Amino acid sequence: MEIALSQKPKSPVVISGFPGVGMVGAIAAEFLIQHLGTKQIGKIILDKSPALVAIHDGKLIEPFGAYYSSKHNIVVLHSIGGRQLLRYFQSAAGCGQRSLSA
Repeated sequence: MEIALSQKPKSPVVISGFPGVGMVGAIAAEFLIQHLGTKQIGKIILDKSPALVAIHDGKLIEPFGAYYSSKHNIVVLHSIGGRQLLRYFQSAAGCGQRSLSA
């Protein structure tokens, strides 16, 4: 697993929006990304994850992206992957399910 960041904000609030029941976390993260005026500052690269990509409004959406609002000093972690990709991420990161999707 690799975390690639083009910018490293100082002491931001970090909000994660991972898929869960009804995709609520991912949908909420998308809302924040759109309404806080964020820009993508990074992505999480998983070595052996299933191939996944999405295009929204003509823009490439990373499976795991990090977005930053300098105005609010907030980083939003967003995932478009389903539960299978989330389980793989948790396994690679050495985290339990509760810590990432609760």
